Parts: sequence; C-alpha cells; structure tokens
Amino acid sequence: MPRANRNFLPGYLYHITHRCHNRSFLLESEWTRQRYLEWLVEAQSRFKLAILNYTVTMNHIHLILSSGSPSENIAKGMQLAAGQTAREFNQNQDRTGAFWEDRYHATAIDSENYLLNCMIYIDLNMIRAGVINNPMEWPYGGFREIMGGRVDYPLIAMEAVMRNLHISDVSSLQNIYSQVLQQQLRRISLREAFWTESLAVGSEAYVKGYQGKLGSRGRRREIIGEAEVSVLRDSKGVYQTWMPAEMMVLSGQNDIFFDESHSLNPV
Repeated sequence: MPRANRNFLPGYLYHITHRCHNRSFLLESEWTRQRYLEWLVEAQSRFKLAILNYTVTMNHIHLILSSGSPSENIAKGMQLAAGQTAREFNQNQDRTGAFWEDRYHATAIDSENYLLNCMIYIDLNMIRAGVINNPMEWPYGGFREIMGGRVDYPLIAMEAVMRNLHISDVSSLQNIYSQVLQQQLRRISLREAFWTESLAVGSEAYVKGYQGKLGSRGRRREIIGEAEVSVLRDSKGVYQTWMPAEMMVLSGQNDIFFDESHSLNPV
C-alpha cells in the first residue's frame, strides 16, 4: 500500500486522516479521545491552525484545517496532538509500540460545495459506523459546535468556515448545514473514498492548479473525473475498492451529492 501523502501548500484547505496502528481501537476510551482534543486545542493555539471541522472516532481521526503560512504548521500541530496522545496512552497502559500509522493522509479540498460536502462526510462518520443516530450525539466532533451546541473543547474557526463557504452569518450556515446533512443521510451507507485517499478534490480548474503547484510531485499523479468534481490521485490501485455507486459521483450522475439543492444560498 502506498505511503500516505502530505503535500502542504500555503493557503489551501486540507482534510487530514490519521489512523491508529493496524486500525486498532486505541481511541476507544473517552479519556483518550478527550486527551487528543485537549492536545488539539493546544496545537491550534500554538501553531495558529484554523480548524474547520473534525471528528475523533474509535480508531482514527478526521480534521479539516487551513495550512495558512507557514504551511509546516500543520505538520507541527499534528505532531504535537498525535505524539502527546500516544505518549500518554502508552504510559497509562504500560504499553510500548506504535499508536498511529506511520503517516497521516492529507487531501487538498476546494472551497464552497466541495468543502461543505467533505465537512458533512466527516460528521456522518460515526453514523456510518452504527454508533450514533445523529451527529449531535457525538461529543468528539465539530458538528455540535457548528450547530451552536455546548462543547468542552471549542475548536471550530467559524469565520474561516463561513468565509470558505461564502456564507455571511452563522444562522444561514446552520440552516444550510442542517439541510445538506438530511440530504446526505439518504446515502449514508456509501463510503466516499476520494475524501480520504486522494491528493486533491474540487473543480477541474482547482485540481489542475493544485497539481501544477506541486511541480514534479504533481506530474506523477493523474486527474480523474468530470462535471462537478475531479480528484488528483496517486495510482489506480488506491481506488480499486470504490463501489460502482460511488464512482457515479465522478461521472456527472451525482444527482444527490452535488445537485442544485446543495446551493450555498439560504433557502
């Protein structure tokens, strides 16, 4: 299996996926998930990270954040949160060995509808796993904070969320977010691998621009897709597990995923 990609460029939004070693359920305890969030708060403050959404599951985490400048702050923040969580877990469990997979994966995400759908994809993670029925029930994700609920560890940069979605106020954001969530619940059984296994997701122009800025690293990759969504990927092998229904997202037959009802203009 190819190593996870981390190609950070300043000014881009990234979806980060980091899995526990061998996909073990090392984040199963509430204490461990809470400690990860506490260290993420510290990383956010120390390295000026703008976190747009997140969720901590039993065996992996998702983050959407802005690289800002310098872009290496993402790597520093990830190292702090992941490293300290692993160290404390091993100490408390009298354990040795790896806590995380050796590398986390970073996917550049286009703004507006692409970002919105990626955020919702993250929020629905624990529903797809059968743990909860509504993302408001999961205290280790950003949905509750975005919707104005009480959280122990405030992390979401709401101004950055609204700026990248081109939404002017919080109430409009919450209204649109709730509508898209309900629409996405209709196709909850699908796993959209492109959010976690590609190098960039967005419009064709966005993905081509990102590929160009990667220079020689980008020329070795290929762009697939048409119509509303394109992806920059490593190799065909990474995508061989996609279900045919999921590939419809890239075929222009995406009547649920990127249709007009997902407009960012308040209804």
